[in-house]
This record gives sequence, structure tokens and C-alpha cells, in this order.
Amino acid sequence: MPEPESAEPKPGRWATSRIGRFLSRHEFIRHVLTLMTGTAFAQAINFLIYPFVTRLYPSADMGVFSLFLAFVTFISTIAALRYDLAIVPAPNDDEALTLVSLATRSNIVFCTVTSLVLLLFAPTVADMVRAPQLAGWLWLVGPVALVTSQVAILGYWLTRKKLYRVASTNQMLTSVSMGGTRIGAGFLGGSVWGLVISQAVGQVAALARLLLITRDDVRAPRTSTRRQLARKYRNMPLLNGPNAVVDAIRLNGIPLLIGRFFSLEVVGNFSVAWTLIQAPLGLINGALSQVFFQRLAVTARGEMLPLVRSSLLRSLLIGIAPFALIFFLGPTLLPWVLGGDYHLVGAIAAALVPWLFFNLATSPVSMLFIVVQKQGVMLLHSIVYMATPLAILWLYHDDILATMTVVSLAMAGLLAGFCLLALWAAREFDRGRTPDLSLPES
Repeated sequence: MPEPESAEPKPGRWATSRIGRFLSRHEFIRHVLTLMTGTAFAQAINFLIYPFVTRLYPSADMGVFSLFLAFVTFISTIAALRYDLAIVPAPNDDEALTLVSLATRSNIVFCTVTSLVLLLFAPTVADMVRAPQLAGWLWLVGPVALVTSQVAILGYWLTRKKLYRVASTNQMLTSVSMGGTRIGAGFLGGSVWGLVISQAVGQVAALARLLLITRDDVRAPRTSTRRQLARKYRNMPLLNGPNAVVDAIRLNGIPLLIGRFFSLEVVGNFSVAWTLIQAPLGLINGALSQVFFQRLAVTARGEMLPLVRSSLLRSLLIGIAPFALIFFLGPTLLPWVLGGDYHLVGAIAAALVPWLFFNLATSPVSMLFIVVQKQGVMLLHSIVYMATPLAILWLYHDDILATMTVVSLAMAGLLAGFCLLALWAAREFDRGRTPDLSLPES
């Protein structure tokens, strides 16, 4: 007869069951780990392909592509008129799905108009940023921004429904399709066109999968109308819209000014440095922000301040090790890994560490100001946060490393102030000095 199975679980099985029970009790951690799996995979792909990309595409081509991507990012950030941010905290799925439709309509109209404008004025716009090579690609900004923004819109629906595994695997799909196309185009002699096409392929693949997964939800009958919700959520374009514009001007104005005052080669080096240093930031922050936004939307009064305080502290502690490695090893290691004419990447990455370290802490809690109806405070901070790096670049541009060091330290100081503002806003919410709903009724 076979021996009876022991009542005591085996060590491996015991550890697995303990982990499973822990994750079942801590939903937030479970969802963060799910999203981090996809983000980690995407970042790993980026790291693996970059030594090939930097040897296949010279820094000047990367500079032109970075300027193209700056326009795409700017347009995709504001194309949905910020109605997409209302999808997660909407009071019911009926309204949330109607907001998906409203954001989609806004996205299509905005990006179509953008394409027509840039098609007509491409040479003028390219001359303004001193990159005439960019003129032939500007007409594609609208279509790429349309797909990018639509991926984000459907991503908010996934967040609302806690479909984090779908979001995670979609990140993997985007990374593989984009990276594979980029390498393939590079071996075929692709210059700027290889970079642009690969960006489009990655986003189209992600959108196609999301449309397939959400098609039944999106087609479901709804009682709310787009006109009703456009009125109800009018504060999104009116209050949060300007904030998004300000942030987009800051984020994308920096590479545009670098291109104007330095060279396309320097823009290419800055772009690669920014992308690589964002890797630890994206790995942690992408998951934290997505899950934390959903959690903020349902947090009751009296619980917001402890939640925000713990988030800030956790993010700062998590960021110490990876950013210390970038600061001390980046200047030597990155140029050796990347090769080609990307010799400034490591030094620029080290200069950016103070700024992006504090950005790691503030990104997850930035949605707090929408949830607690303090968009005006966030807008005022965003204006200062936008003007500071652009003013420094405009007035002080003799040496890119010295300039970026000053920019980084100034931005780190502003983000430290943002942490204090987040704690204040959370306390105001807990004391009942803001509306109960994240978004006001008409």
C-alpha cells in the first residue's frame, strides 16, 4: 500500500501557500506586482535592445525622432480633453463607459485637426526647432498620437475594472512589437523612418488587443449621453486640461529647447539618457500609479493622509538603491554599453538623478489633487514646475551637463515642495474641507 501523505506541507509548497495567502490578503500589493511584471518585462526588452539601437541609429537620427516623439506626447496628453481621467472615479460603469466614448470622440477630432495643421505648416514648425529633417515626419504626429491616446483611454477602463493582468501583458506586447520592428528596420538601413514606424507598430499592436478585449464593454447599451457627461465633467477640460497642457509643454519643451540651443546629437544623447534613467522609475511608478489611482478614488475621509504619507515614504525608500547605482555607475558604464556617439548619455543620466528620484515619490500621488478637488493648487505648482526648466535652458545653455545639473536640482526642490502640498491636500480632505465626490455634479 502506498504510504499516506504527510499532514505537514512540504517546504516549497508551504512557502508558496504562505505567499499566496499573503497576496490574497493584500490586494494592493498583488495588483502592483502584477503590473510590475509587465513593466519589468518591457524595461528588460528596452535594455536588451538599446545597445543594438544605438549602434544602428546615430544620435542625430535619434535626436530627430525625439523631437517627433515630443510632438506626439504633447498631443496625446491633451487629445482626450482629460475626460479619460474621469473614467476610474466615475460613480458607475454606465457613466465610465460613456466617458470612454466621449474621450474617444475628443481624441479623434483633436488628432485629425493636428495632422492637418502640421501637414500645412511642417516646414515652418521644423525650422522653429532648427531641425529641417523633421518636416517630412510631422504629418504622422496626429495618427501616432491618436493611437497612443486611445491606448491610454482604454487603459483607464482596465484600471477601473482591476484588469491589471491584461494591462501587464499589453505592456509586454507593446515592448516586443516596438523593439523587434526597431531592430529589424535598423538592419534594413532604416534611419528616422525605422524609429517612427516602430513606435507606430508598438502602439497599434497594443490598441488592437485592447479593442478586442474591451469590445463587448464598449458596445454595451448606456443610459448616459456624451452631452450630459461633457457638462457634468466640464471641470476636466476647464481645470485639469490647462494642467495637462502645462505639463506637456514642460516635458516636451525640454528636448525642443535642447535641439534649438545645442544640436540634434545632444538631443539624441539626452533622449537615450532620459529613457534609460526612467527604467527604474517606470518599473516601480507605472504599477504604483495605476493601482494607487484606483485606490485613491475609493478612499474614505480620515484615511487619505495616512495613505498618501505611506505612499511617499515607500516610494522614496524603494528608489534609493537603483538611483544610487545610476549616479555612481552610469557615467562609466552607459557609454561603454551603448557605444557609437552616445558618449554623453551616462553623464546626463547622473545629472538627472535628483530630479527623477523625487519624481518617483510624487508621481503616484499626483492624481490625489483630482480626487480631492484641488486641481487649482496643482495647476499653480505645475506652472512653476514648467517655467523653471525652460527658463534655465533659455538663459543658461553654454554646457549641456552644467545646464542639466542646475535643472535637475531645481526640479528636485520643487518636487519636495509638491510632497508637502500632497500631504496638505490629503489632510484637507480628511477634515471635510473638499467635496465627497472626486468630480462635481452639474
